[in-house]
Amino acid sequence: ICKFGSGFFIKLKFNDKQKYFLMTCEHIINNKMINKNETIKIIYDCERKINNIKLDRKERIIQDFKFLNIDATIIEIIEEEIIKEVNFLSPCITDINECKDKNIFIVNYSNENLYINNGSFISINPISYQFYHSLNTNNGSSGSPIFLKDTDNVIGIHTSKFKLKNFNLGNFIYPIVSIISNGNSL
Repeated sequence: ICKFGSGFFIKLKFNDKQKYFLMTCEHIINNKMINKNETIKIIYDCERKINNIKLDRKERIIQDFKFLNIDATIIEIIEEEIIKEVNFLSPCITDINECKDKNIFIVNYSNENLYINNGSFISINPISYQFYHSLNTNNGSSGSPIFLKDTDNVIGIHTSKFKLKNFNLGNFIYPIVSIISNGNSL
């Protein structure tokens, strides 16, 4: 099965050590692929550099967050050449309840073009860590980072678009950052 989508590189503390991860949606990379030790192809930095990464739990931290009903997967990046070449994003650790009136933007790469679109939250569900947003997205945007405009840090991950209703769905990454930073459930 060939799936495509977006993702982003993010740096997080893990047991007080800096670790580097690829974050994307669980519906793009999931446990079925990981359990088969499949290889994923990553195109990054818009220069179309390609790396094949074997999804092997023995060598790297890999976790999906289905247990929290969050459509996200993280994969630890251990390849030194990627760590040296890529700009890793930082997470935003703002209280979810304080986000409602904040402006956001998304960066997505679709059809070999880079798009940056501004928008806002439409509604927030702090219990499910989900939110609806007004950001304009393209096919293949699932897994794109959503930034809080006043900090330029990643606050969420785009998960799906509802074309008929003209809005999108995303998940906050705060619970993921919290779990990883505390070394839990991995």
